Amino acid sequence: YSDLDQRSLRVAWALAAPRTSEPIAILAGPDVHFVLAALGVLRAGHAFLPLDPTQDAHLLRATLERAQVRTVIAAPAHLSRARSLHREEVLELQKLEQHEQACDLPRIDPASLACVFYTSGSTGEPVGVRMCHAFISFDVCRQTNDLSVGPEDRFDLLFSPAFSAALAPVFTALICGSSLHFLDLKKGGVGALPAWL
Repeated sequence: YSDLDQRSLRVAWALAAPRTSEPIAILAGPDVHFVLAALGVLRAGHAFLPLDPTQDAHLLRATLERAQVRTVIAAPAHLSRARSLHREEVLELQKLEQHEQACDLPRIDPASLACVFYTSGSTGEPVGVRMCHAFISFDVCRQTNDLSVGPEDRFDLLFSPAFSAALAPVFTALICGSSLHFLDLKKGGVGALPAWL
């Protein structure tokens, strides 16, 4: 946890300059890079838009355009793809982690935007679903209370962070001091799940 705290703090410092209101996109799989980038963006006072790196390029470009994204943070494995998708600012997560110039971070208004998720568009055009800090906090607190979650518990993230259900295991684990474990089912398939468990 101390390592994640320090790494995400450096990401937040790097992103702390005032920006416009559009979300910062994160191109990462279901792994620690997504968690690190999301925490850094939130700590800097911005909102994030998670992108699924396995999606078709035209769908990703359409999402970036719909959300009017100017900045994309890319995990190391997806940096070249991010540059091919986005012509504006593409930031390398590894470089953001190396930022050492400390600065004051903003106080977060619970009503402010935390993240945006886009629906699949199966019933028409994809729609951006906007979630504020207060909504996410309420949902996570409800789960921790209902499940009596504690530090000895383990959570998994098995699917793309671009799916809104990814928020529950990530933030519930972090708030309760639990451990969070990653398995990319798109790469390993369901057959890899028994041995991983």
